[in-house]
Amino acid sequence: MEPQLKTQLTNSNLANCQINTCWSFSLSRIMNDHHPRISFQIIPFVLLLLFASGCDVTDQDNRLEHGIVKIELAQYKFDIPLRYMYGESVEKWRIWRKPKKGRTKVDYIHLSMLLPDLRPYYRKDDARWKVLGHGDRLEVNMSKSEHTWFNFATKNIREYARQNKFYIKREEHYGLTHFSGKNTETYFSSQGVELMMDCTHKTKLRVSPGCIVTSNYQDGLRLEYTYALSYLPHWHEIDTNLKRLFDSFQIKETSHTRKDTP
Repeated sequence: MEPQLKTQLTNSNLANCQINTCWSFSLSRIMNDHHPRISFQIIPFVLLLLFASGCDVTDQDNRLEHGIVKIELAQYKFDIPLRYMYGESVEKWRIWRKPKKGRTKVDYIHLSMLLPDLRPYYRKDDARWKVLGHGDRLEVNMSKSEHTWFNFATKNIREYARQNKFYIKREEHYGLTHFSGKNTETYFSSQGVELMMDCTHKTKLRVSPGCIVTSNYQDGLRLEYTYALSYLPHWHEIDTNLKRLFDSFQIKETSHTRKDTP
């Protein structure tokens, strides 16, 4: 590549980074307005805590292959492959941002992956990442949480249904307790998992119906994630595998082994 052309491309990507700072903030507001129960609003200054400053467009393939985002959330530490940051890197900055060195303390983290196998970004799947609507994508936030939210929410819904307000009790669906609201179907687990979800219907204006799921993870942490309505029958498998995935990212603190231990 000619030096002059390479410089032009680099400057173009730097401009894209600046443009996408404003765009990502606007998207956060839109998502929060439409989905008040879910907090997909990692705004640019939070992202800058995770990624190095500037928009270095060199060595993208190597960065994607080996990049690790290291975070500390509550009392837990996680090492997350950069491949799971498609929504927070490529869609907001148009490049794979270079992760910061060292570990960063955060209040929440946002990852993107593909169902059914929770697959991160690979170039051969590029078309699947650009489908309009939910497609096969799962977007997930992990954040700090009070575990009392589940009992509070389910108690209120049951009481509203008993009073014939806002909700109607339905037959159990896919092993989930089921209530119908005005515009959504609400489900919560009756299998010992503290999980609740709101699912939308397909309409003329909503061609890609989906589900918003809230599920307790570890003590003090919860997951909030979205996927297409067509994946509802697989809710338990998805929830179980998603938690196993986060388990695999977690750095387990081990005590020093005594020298006289066999």
